[in-house]
Amino acid sequence: MKTKPRSPAKRGLSLVDANAGRLITYQDDVLDIKREIEQRWAGLLSVAFDQEQEEWVIIEHCQDGTDRLVFTTHALSQATIDRLQRADQASRSFVDPNEVYEAEDRKEQREKDHSLSEAVGEAAERLYFALLRDGLIHRPFVFFPNR
Repeated sequence: MKTKPRSPAKRGLSLVDANAGRLITYQDDVLDIKREIEQRWAGLLSVAFDQEQEEWVIIEHCQDGTDRLVFTTHALSQATIDRLQRADQASRSFVDPNEVYEAEDRKEQREKDHSLSEAVGEAAERLYFALLRDGLIHRPFVFFPNR
């Protein structure tokens, strides 16, 4: 019997679809996306391929020990990573718009107070000493008992 020479397989994840009798191979571009997701969210997310539905499944490993479905997709791409980043509210890229608004509001209020004190400060000081000199304002005296 004559044997066929073996040809090395292409790198990637190869699956045989028994029902359709076809070989499905995912190349490095898809596997790189899978690897990046599992490295960026190490211990939190994992990616698996559902052969029955022919789609990728993103799974979250929760702190209470349960695994939850994040979402499924037919193709792994950069759009999948972008979708995960938008979903990840604990991410450094997430900014709460309400906190930003309140911080800007506090900053604007401090600037207004500072500019008002700069504009009125010298005139208010002169008015205070003029009223004090005319006797309209009396300095409070603080008495300390002798011990």
